[in-house]
Amino acid sequence: MRASEFLPLGARMAKTLKGAMDHYASLSTVPPSMRRPAVVLWVNLQLEAWNPMVRGITVLDPLSRTAAAEFIGGVAFNVADELTKRRGAA
Repeated sequence: MRASEFLPLGARMAKTLKGAMDHYASLSTVPPSMRRPAVVLWVNLQLEAWNPMVRGITVLDPLSRTAAAEFIGGVAFNVADELTKRRGAA
């Protein structure tokens, strides 16, 4: 299997990451302790109906989908939260 076969999967995950960071920006009225779960939930909803396949093999089972949402949501939250803090300090 070539790594290039996974490029569409990576592109979709990157697009979802960008969307999650944009979603974070809309959470200013949400208590800070609830923002990370809100971002992860948003990502989970984005991935819910996505069934990527590589060579006819389904690559996201329910457990992998949950882990992907946690990973993408966590990265989006960490980056967006830090950028927001830096803007506030400037």
